[in-house]
Amino acid sequence: MKGGHDIILANRYTNDRDIVKGGTGYDKIKVNDGDSFDTASGGAGGDWCIVGARSEAGTGCTRVSVR
Repeated sequence: MKGGHDIILANRYTNDRDIVKGGTGYDKIKVNDGDSFDTASGGAGGDWCIVGARSEAGTGCTRVSVR
């Protein structure tokens, strides 16, 4: 991403495979779109990954919320 505090919204794309990786800074990554095909990975700086299933949380997520 840009290298700051980004909000990445991939939670409106259903029945697909979203692969999202945060950059530097505190990023909020949302992939909770109703399927369990996605991967949210944090980058340097501590990221909050909001996923639909725990299996979607990749490495580098300092905070994980399943919704």
